[in-house]
Formats: sequence, structure tokens, C-alpha cells
Amino acid sequence: MDFSIFFIPFLLASIAGFSTYLGGLIGLTRFGVQKHNLGFFLGFSAGMMIYISLVELLPHAVSELGEQRAHVYFFIGLVGLAILDYFIPHSYIQQQLSKKHSIHDKGLFSTGIMVSVGLILHNMPEGAAVFLGSVNDIRIGVLLAFAIAIHNIPEGIAVAVPIYHATQNRKAALVYTLIAGIAEPFGALVAHLLFIPYLTQSLIALLFAVVAGIMTYISFDELLPRCIKSESPRRAIAGIGVGMFVAFFSLISVQLL
Repeated sequence: MDFSIFFIPFLLASIAGFSTYLGGLIGLTRFGVQKHNLGFFLGFSAGMMIYISLVELLPHAVSELGEQRAHVYFFIGLVGLAILDYFIPHSYIQQQLSKKHSIHDKGLFSTGIMVSVGLILHNMPEGAAVFLGSVNDIRIGVLLAFAIAIHNIPEGIAVAVPIYHATQNRKAALVYTLIAGIAEPFGALVAHLLFIPYLTQSLIALLFAVVAGIMTYISFDELLPRCIKSESPRRAIAGIGVGMFVAFFSLISVQLL
């Protein structure tokens, strides 16, 4: 196997994924673990996920697929997760995972898990995009990996903070953050083994549209209600704004590269 065809693109996708774990470490600093800051970080997560979904992922899908098809796949993701959420209630998720953790706040734990799921689904096509971009042009792959790594850091914070506050367990928070990050190189591996002959820009755009719907549902169903009900609603609203700004800054940095 040619080193440049697989290992370098896979390494770039892995580096981008590891930055999610770095974000988890940042989220578990003294500021992140303080209870009164929880609403801020939940709002931060919601703002970031909504902004990325509606300003980056969905427009990318529209430019590649056309407005009608992109919005159809967006609503497939949104409604599909809503149906899945109805038939597999949060109590089932809590019951299965509580066997491994001591959970102090079941609702918050469920929120953290849902955010993790959303980011796993988000990171897989990103990993595929980094891999394919690197195969075609290493420079493009490096730029993509760097850009994705920037916005994966706040995503890691979005996973780690609610899991930590729900379990009071730093190790558990970092494990789930690591799982979300591993989805990036996993997406690259899947692209190489199964889909590299078929994984076109149109298919990646389709996946982005579906993921945008999924992340939007998670934000409005899980994150926004909990952050507004927190001890400090004003901090939560500030977190939404800061999350959107961080997402904006990470996307702008890509355009400046």
C-alpha cells in the first residue's frame, strides 16, 4: 500500500479527530466544572451546533444538491431522529449506560449522550472529507484537517461538560469525548475501505444535510430547554451567542487559509 495514499490522509483525519478530545480537556478545567457555568456551556453547545448546521452544513448541501433536495434530506435527518427518539426513549438509554456509570442527573446525562451521538454523525463525513481531500491533494487535506480541528475543540467541550456534571466523573466525560473524536478517523477508514469509488461530493453533501437536521433537532430538543432552565438563564443566552461566534470564527479561519 502506498504510504501517501492511505497513511498520511488517515493521519490528518486522526489529528482533526483528536482535537475533539483536546476540547474535552479544556472543558474540564476549573471554569468548566463549576455548576453555575453549566447553563453557559449548554447554551454554547446549542449555539455552536445550530450555527454550524444552518450556516455551514446545510448551505454546503444546497450548493451541491440544489435547494429542494438539500432541504428534503435536512428534514429526513430532523424528523428521523425525532421518530427514533420517540420509539427509543431516553429512559432506555439511561438504563443501558447507567450500568457503567453512577448518574447524578439522568436528564443531563441523556443530553450529553445525544450531543455525543450528533457529533459522531457529524464527524464521520468530516473524516471522509479530509481523507478524500488529502488523496486528491495533500495541501487541501492539511487545510481541511486544520480547519476541522479548530471547530472540533468547542465540540469536545460540548460533549465533556454535560457528561461530567451528570456523572461527576472526569474519566467518563473524556471517554465519551474520545469516542466522538474517533468518529473522524473512522469515517476516513470507511471512506477508504468501502466508499472511496462511490463517495462523491454529492454523497458527502447529502450526509451533511442529514447531519444538519440531526444536530438541529438535538439543539432544540435537548440543549436549549435545559440551558434556559439552568440557574443562570442570562449566562445560558450568553453561551448561545459565544457558541455561534466561535463557530463563525472557525469557519472564517478556513476561508482565510
